[in-house]
Amino acid sequence: MRKLLFASAFLIAVGVAAPRSAAADPILLSLQGVNDSSLTASVLLTYNPAAGQLSLAITNTSTGGDPRLTGFGFNLPSVITGVTSFTSSPAGWAYSYDPDSINTPGQFGFYDAAGLTGPDLNGGSANAGIPIGATFNFSFVFAGSGLNTLTESSFVNLPSFDPAGNPDESEQTFIARFQRTGVDGEGSDVAIPTEGVPEPGTLLLSGLGFLGLASRLRRRDKVQA
Repeated sequence: MRKLLFASAFLIAVGVAAPRSAAADPILLSLQGVNDSSLTASVLLTYNPAAGQLSLAITNTSTGGDPRLTGFGFNLPSVITGVTSFTSSPAGWAYSYDPDSINTPGQFGFYDAAGLTGPDLNGGSANAGIPIGATFNFSFVFAGSGLNTLTESSFVNLPSFDPAGNPDESEQTFIARFQRTGVDGEGSDVAIPTEGVPEPGTLLLSGLGFLGLASRLRRRDKVQA
């Protein structure tokens, strides 16, 4: 049994550390509220270059009250010329595709694509939004040329558009809209990224942890012998 554990851990660690295809490298973003630090969310992005499909698993990780995540916006590489399909699970969300024209609260620039529970990112339906502890899944299938050359990083390193042509710190790569915030539930805020972490790194740490456990078991066997 211990030999099997050691062998499995070795395969996990080596397999994760080996070079991976672009489709196998999801990126995890952590978001935090601009005015309320208790508003947080995680966004796991996975891109399938063969299908031109971007999948987002968005979790509301906020603490306190009943804030709902009611919309999100992000930027697109120039090779993308449209959205051919959009799905949300649970249902009830819509999408917007309007390059450099999707406005955001707080003057964080203009985005190319968005997932919405209302007409725009300035509002939204709290009842249809993501509650604390829940994960909603979204899928965008894009049109364009060169979609197979894109990776997850292609979607998280693009700043929002500044119509004045003067880049500044207000421009962001991703944004989420929160409604029903605060003690009375009548406030709102936006959340922006604090960091982006390649998800395979988590798997690598898990594999190394298994290796350490297997090593300790082997040393204990030698001492007992």
